[in-house]
Amino acid sequence: MIEGVFWLTFSILSIGSAALGCYLVFAPRDALAVRYQNYMLAKTMRPLKDEDFGHLPKIVWGLKGAGLLCLSLSAGMIVGVSLFR
Repeated sequence: MIEGVFWLTFSILSIGSAALGCYLVFAPRDALAVRYQNYMLAKTMRPLKDEDFGHLPKIVWGLKGAGLLCLSLSAGMIVGVSLFR
């Protein structure tokens, strides 16, 4: 029973991490930028100016890097379990 719960949790974490990583890596930069702008607009509830998004390219590349990290984490979990099992 405990082993089944462990494997279920492991599979959810690895698949979720891989799915998030694939989305962040393969989504177009423009789509990520628009989603971030919409998020900031909803968060601040005030009109945004172009000056508010001068750091937008760094944020988009950071999201892409986080996606690669998620993919690496997912692959590392699967390889680690298959090697040490």
